[in-house]
Amino acid sequence: MHQMFVDAVKQTDVVTAKDTVANTTKYNSQGNPDPIGFYRFVVDTKNLSGRPHQLVVHGLFSGRRSEDRSASTAKPLTFYVDAHRPRPW
Repeated sequence: MHQMFVDAVKQTDVVTAKDTVANTTKYNSQGNPDPIGFYRFVVDTKNLSGRPHQLVVHGLFSGRRSEDRSASTAKPLTFYVDAHRPRPW
């Protein structure tokens, strides 16, 4: 399962309308998630102002037994939102 935070505010996925999205529990013969990319988290960014923002992803991983869990929080990723300007073309 994973969550996303933008500027320390927990975000809601625009596809599932949930703040926590499940990961896949199935893997193909090469050990890759299957279906790959099916459980992506989409953050609505239309209301972000034109300035730097920080994105942090928090993941919760399950082991073979339900009590085997570990959490991982990514280092903050800074991204920039440009002011909305009309394109010349």
